[in-house]
Amino acid sequence: MQVGLRLLLFMATDFLIEELLCAAAFPHAVERLELMETHISWVILTGKYAYKIKKPVQFDFVDYSTLERRKNFCQQELQLNRRFAPDLYLDVVPISRAGPQLTIGDESQPLAWAVKMREFPQDAILAQRLDHDELSPESVQRFGEELARVHAGLATATPAARPCLTELIDRQSEENCEFLREVFAGDRRLDLVRRLHHWSRWEYRYCQTFFEERLAAGKVRKCHGDMHLKNVLQLDGQVMAFDGIEFNDELQWIDVMSELAFPVMDFVARGRPDLGWRLLNAYCESSGDYDGVRVLRYYLVYRALVRAKVTWLNPQHHPVAGYSPADDPAGPWDRYLKAAASFAFGMPSGLAITHGFSGSGKSTRALAFIQANGGIRIRSDVERTGMMEQSGNDPVEKYATETSDRVYQRLLELATMIIEAGFPVAVDATFLKIGRRQPFMQLAQQRQVPFQILDCDAPPEELRRRIKARYGDASEATIEVLKQQMASHDPLTTTELEYLSP
Repeated sequence: MQVGLRLLLFMATDFLIEELLCAAAFPHAVERLELMETHISWVILTGKYAYKIKKPVQFDFVDYSTLERRKNFCQQELQLNRRFAPDLYLDVVPISRAGPQLTIGDESQPLAWAVKMREFPQDAILAQRLDHDELSPESVQRFGEELARVHAGLATATPAARPCLTELIDRQSEENCEFLREVFAGDRRLDLVRRLHHWSRWEYRYCQTFFEERLAAGKVRKCHGDMHLKNVLQLDGQVMAFDGIEFNDELQWIDVMSELAFPVMDFVARGRPDLGWRLLNAYCESSGDYDGVRVLRYYLVYRALVRAKVTWLNPQHHPVAGYSPADDPAGPWDRYLKAAASFAFGMPSGLAITHGFSGSGKSTRALAFIQANGGIRIRSDVERTGMMEQSGNDPVEKYATETSDRVYQRLLELATMIIEAGFPVAVDATFLKIGRRQPFMQLAQQRQVPFQILDCDAPPEELRRRIKARYGDASEATIEVLKQQMASHDPLTTTELEYLSP
């Protein structure tokens, strides 16, 4: 920051930020004092708590120019981020002068306002935890389930209130691509940027009707807005998003699938696609929002290009004046360009179905397949439970032939939609009847995508043990159901055996 601008900031706040680097300013014990700074905020760390203070700045994307506006945005930041991290965001507190001393918590004559937060170690941030391989798939699974729950409770944009949201999607993408074309002009990366720009234009036109349908269906909500992995952390074993956008409505009011695409993309870009697909599938199974897959590839590419742009804009990546991307054959933005290209051009679709009795490990096998290959897992047990909840949840009907016919038809419809969206799909069901397997084989042939059968087996006594030990799983198959399966199943044919996955 230029010295003159820094002095103006000090004058606008009526104090020097360094004045707060004093233990006497705080109404609690201070373990240490450390000042962090961004272009729009100061953050003071005290050991137990952190205080985020908005700078009196005005840019084209944010206006913190008055004390009242800064207080209002602090309150908005508290309210919006508590939706995702209620234990992290604690309060909005005033900063006043008591004699010669600045004091936090004194409301007599506020000079500034701060968002009071629970302090966390920097290695809690997911981007850093990934670097040290300290993030478990199970914690990502729970994060996806919790994110689905939070999204379901967010304010919804109506078509009447937000008539220009679909056009905004296109405008934001165009501005981003144009910026990257200028940055990489004359660089070897320019051809890839141009191809991604062309793909984005085509994909937007293809998805435009889907965008409008999702807006009408209430899938555009007041979201976090900036959920890359530097804005997600793990505390006490729980993964949560923080530092959402409070100052820009255009970045908040987005499709929930655009929000989800950000961390999924970032996992892929940072070399952990297995966690990205785990997150996506946890979210979809919890929310039931499989329709969002139709627009997902567009948002994955868009989020990757946004991150490439932001990474380029970070001054720490420009070691000298006049720095050009051509000076660095492997800049930090390259992983995002690579991720964008993989989503747009490098993800072949495909169809896999499981085969096996209840308790044979089909769900685990299907999930492992998706984590290794990308894409979506759809589960008969989840769809069956959803159907029965709507019809009274009669346990006698749950595994009746008519109910199963409806479940498999629903799975076929979902698989078709996912393949059309360009993703691999793994269908997790018993598929013990040849009449249930054939429509899926035909679908793969019609769509000209690879077909695989994930055969699962275990000794009968082990199947019974697993079924008895189940707790909290979507499947409610009983020992009696297992007996019926064993007595009536159709073994795989010679032709089907050719499609067995190793």
